[in-house]
Amino acid sequence: MLDNSFFDRAIMSLKAPGEVNWERPYKTERPPEKLNGDFGPLVEALEAIPVCSGVAKLLRKIKAKVMIGNVDPHYDVLKDRIVLPHPSMFISEECFYHSLFHELGHWTGKRMKRSWIDRGRASKKEMDMEEMVAELVAVFLCAFFGIKGYASSVYLTVFGENLDKFSVQYAMALAVDAARFLLKEVEP
Repeated sequence: MLDNSFFDRAIMSLKAPGEVNWERPYKTERPPEKLNGDFGPLVEALEAIPVCSGVAKLLRKIKAKVMIGNVDPHYDVLKDRIVLPHPSMFISEECFYHSLFHELGHWTGKRMKRSWIDRGRASKKEMDMEEMVAELVAVFLCAFFGIKGYASSVYLTVFGENLDKFSVQYAMALAVDAARFLLKEVEP
């Protein structure tokens, strides 16, 4: 069961921003093969990695559309799908899963009836809150699946700078709810 101590431990495991060498989680140069527009389901790729078969089970249960392509990681709200670069484009497996979990954090907004952020009209505070929720979901899912963390503390610090204490606590509560929503499908 995911009690509050699980979420507390996940947050406490983050390294301080000064202890982390932050870099992009994926390579900026694109592979020579044509991936643009050639999307395929990601679940099959995940099943090929035995250490994270639980992630494939999660994706099958929640029925999230996750596609790979020659693009930056993002959640496409209009097509209701998560789009990621090919796993080989990430600097490590951990970074791939972390990016997937971050985008799943965005994906939960629609399912949990959180008001979805219109990036064209959202305030800086709304955008920072949304990014903080998605990043915290990634922290919680990495902890659940035993995946070594990424430089989340740096990311959280950047997006938390413009938020007051109440907004940060609210983002934390939303992220805990989103993680529970996702993990109830695979929790024993």
